[in-house]
Amino acid sequence: MKRKVTMQEISDIVGVSKVTVSKVFNNRTDVSDEVKQRVLKVAKELGYRYHAGVKTSKTSRLGNVGIVVPEVFLEPDENFYVHIYKHIYKEAEKLGYSTILSVINKDQLNHNDIPNICSEHKVDGLIILGELPEHYIKESLMPYDIPIVLVDFALRDADLDSITTNNFEASYQATNYLISKGHKEIGFVGNIKTTQSIMDRYLGYCKAMMEHDYPVKEEHILKERDDDNHEVDYQIESGLPTAFICNNDKAAFYLIRSLQDMGLRIPDDCSVIGFDDNNHSIFSQPKITTMRVRKDEMARFALSKMHKYINNRKTTIDKLIIDADLIERESVKSI
Repeated sequence: MKRKVTMQEISDIVGVSKVTVSKVFNNRTDVSDEVKQRVLKVAKELGYRYHAGVKTSKTSRLGNVGIVVPEVFLEPDENFYVHIYKHIYKEAEKLGYSTILSVINKDQLNHNDIPNICSEHKVDGLIILGELPEHYIKESLMPYDIPIVLVDFALRDADLDSITTNNFEASYQATNYLISKGHKEIGFVGNIKTTQSIMDRYLGYCKAMMEHDYPVKEEHILKERDDDNHEVDYQIESGLPTAFICNNDKAAFYLIRSLQDMGLRIPDDCSVIGFDDNNHSIFSQPKITTMRVRKDEMARFALSKMHKYINNRKTTIDKLIIDADLIERESVKSI
């Protein structure tokens, strides 16, 4: 079987970026004739086949919206972004668009590999679910000059639309809710080095504790993931707090299991509150009190902005921050 030639090979031989090679194959005008001829010559010699000019101008419309998601957020037991994707899919159908999903793995991130939906110009714009490194977005995605909307994270130094939850305020609210139930020793579950949202949730928790002069104890901070975002077992020591705030419902679900394995009763011996309001909060025994993220609102915003861009409507860059909602269930007790 004949080996498939890649754009990366062509870019390595010619000495230009993969983005430049893609621009040549798609009849972009911002590449010099000399570079175009070199790229086309090498492509012909290697037998590379491409579809020239799939989208040749900003006025042409493919009717496709690309959805980019880091692979780590689509692990078998992860469903938060799956739910957001379902909402986006429904909103896209209402507006007459198809969605094309592109899952980005760690190797692609490390090598700044470009998703095929971009290099082959298959989409009118991108919606990115979950936090991607800033360098990857700026170096591998933004050069394609198509609309990009960020969902559940934001970049301060880039003119890109985004919609995020007010994670700081939501965690502050959740901590004060536990304090109103009589809890003074409250722990936090999450690795602040993995995502900005977890950092913000941790800081909201710290603010509430400090305002009440309650200590934030290092031994009460648990991690369910290491610094590379890989899941790890809880390291639970003696002298537990009376309550925990978890950075998501999955973390809360497995914390409850771990505490129950130790012989503790939830919420009689320890209260637990989660974040997101996904399936883990419902399937848990007891059901988990949580902060609900408005996933449907995120989807509507993302598609509304994309629709305006695709149809060449004038619009400003929006960095929208929305509230979360406290959902009381069975995992918190007054003391």
